[in-house]
Amino acid sequence: MSKEIAQRFEYHSAADDQDKQALHSEVRAQHAMLARWIEGSIVDSRERALALTALQESMMWCNTAVAYRGML
Repeated sequence: MSKEIAQRFEYHSAADDQDKQALHSEVRAQHAMLARWIEGSIVDSRERALALTALQESMMWCNTAVAYRGML
């Protein structure tokens, strides 16, 4: 199995890395803050739903990057 395939499909635990845990929490907090703003500022619509879905996807990819690659 190549390193890239292993990295994509193996489990990446942050349980033993407090820095990663903190960054995962920060990613969630920042995305949640924007989600609350969208919910409170944008009229209930298909576009708002798509924005929230895209934001959820963004959070997932950010947390994936933290799990795969770590921190700066």
